[in-house]
Amino acid sequence: MQKKKNENPQMDYHKVFSITKTCERTGKPAQVYTQGRYISEELNKKTAEARKESEDYKELSDLTGDGNKNYIAVVHIDGNRMGDKIQKLLSEGSRNYMEGLERIRSFSKDIEAIFNDSYEAMIGQIGEIIHRSKSPELKKFRNAHRAAPFRKIYLGGDDVTFVCNGYVGVKAAEVFLRQLAQKAAERGRTDISACAGIALIKPKYPFYFAYQTALQACESAKHFISAHPVYNGLDFHIVHSNHVAPLSETRSSQYVNDDINLLMRPYIVRTSGEAEAENEIHRHDIRAFYEISRMISREENVRAKLKAIRNAYVMDKLDLQKAIQGLTSRAEGRRFMERIQKALEKYKFNPSYIGSYYEYAGERDDRNLSRSILFDSLEYMDLYVEWGDE
Repeated sequence: MQKKKNENPQMDYHKVFSITKTCERTGKPAQVYTQGRYISEELNKKTAEARKESEDYKELSDLTGDGNKNYIAVVHIDGNRMGDKIQKLLSEGSRNYMEGLERIRSFSKDIEAIFNDSYEAMIGQIGEIIHRSKSPELKKFRNAHRAAPFRKIYLGGDDVTFVCNGYVGVKAAEVFLRQLAQKAAERGRTDISACAGIALIKPKYPFYFAYQTALQACESAKHFISAHPVYNGLDFHIVHSNHVAPLSETRSSQYVNDDINLLMRPYIVRTSGEAEAENEIHRHDIRAFYEISRMISREENVRAKLKAIRNAYVMDKLDLQKAIQGLTSRAEGRRFMERIQKALEKYKFNPSYIGSYYEYAGERDDRNLSRSILFDSLEYMDLYVEWGDE
């Protein structure tokens, strides 16, 4: 892709006078003399911004802390129904068009401040948790002189994109959404919410396709909470191969078998001030995912059996039944499944579903597919770390 891009001639549509010196890099008029050369104002500003960046994470592979061996997360966050809110400002309570525009300006300023403040608060909170964490995967980022493992790509209005360490991705998105709810409430904007999409990739995976996956995961979360736009939601996808396809196509071909959807995703991020959610939404609480993931991470004695169940999920029912029998045939495996059942009762799961193939019958799914309670956490088990605040 890079070779093809470089083969294309650089088109310059900027007219210059015969006495104007041009920038060798951009082909635009040279306006600044620096370090012995004449460059355009555009290149001058880009260079100045590049110098401001942290030296810690110049390359995406730096974010893994171990070269190309682990995952990075591409996170995209977008506000819910912002267009509808703007239309409402124009049509309701405004005596004329100019008054409506003024209300939109005020709304836009609030949105800009809320999302910017949420991002900065998220960076600070994740950084503090990393330095307190006992996780060996996060030790490499504990040096007090190193920044938290993030690189901002875009932050404007209600549109946010950043890249971070793979172990951090889902947690960072969750913390951002919690901070968003808090910052919005502080400004009296209790109707502001957002959704996040996270693509977990290897550093050498093409960024463009990772970004598209994050966008589609964000749209998946938006679709899920469409009837309840007050909620903040998130969805994530782990890219296991170089195969490039739309997220919906990948999931329908790899994660749906007959009438079974292996994924509980998307999840909602509830805040303490929200009213109790209806049953189906409640079952998708991100805390349920964390609770199962934490229990799995602590089961070193049956970890191999759990990985066998994870691999069997995408095969067929018989393989899964054999893998579950392999786990529950041992006393520690049976006790583990009992603990899973007990932990999930408070999220309104029927205990009889847990540990079988048909684990949760979705009430709003377009095809009314049964969903797995365990697969998300099993697929995520190699990326989960304990943060200590779930």
